[in-house]
Amino acid sequence: MYTLKERDQLVNWHPYTQMKKANNIIPIVRGEGSYIYDENNKQYIDAVSSWWVTLHGHAHPYIAQKMHEQLTTLEHVIFAGFTHRPAIELSERLLALLPQNQKKAFYSDNGSTAIEVALKMCLQYHFNKKRR
Repeated sequence: MYTLKERDQLVNWHPYTQMKKANNIIPIVRGEGSYIYDENNKQYIDAVSSWWVTLHGHAHPYIAQKMHEQLTTLEHVIFAGFTHRPAIELSERLLALLPQNQKKAFYSDNGSTAIEVALKMCLQYHFNKKRR
């Protein structure tokens, strides 16, 4: 039977990892607060944490509970042609913080498509301005 490390080496390439050092990958099995733990329960300070957990840490009880509640109600629905209460409520809360001339929120699932959308919005804006 293979270890997690051996299984990983058979099937994964890791970003930001020099391939000659790829055999030094540390299999992490859980996180708690600012710490992550390997399969031998060795504790590491997560000083390079993902942006998803830098503010609140791993396995934050309130966030986990809210995620559980959402996942048992509605995991995902495509936003093209559909909507849902959490998205509407988030938009309302965000827009309340912005200047009054901001009337709509636009969501993107990652940085590259956010840039693409921003560029398309800029192009459309200038196209519309020239038509007047």
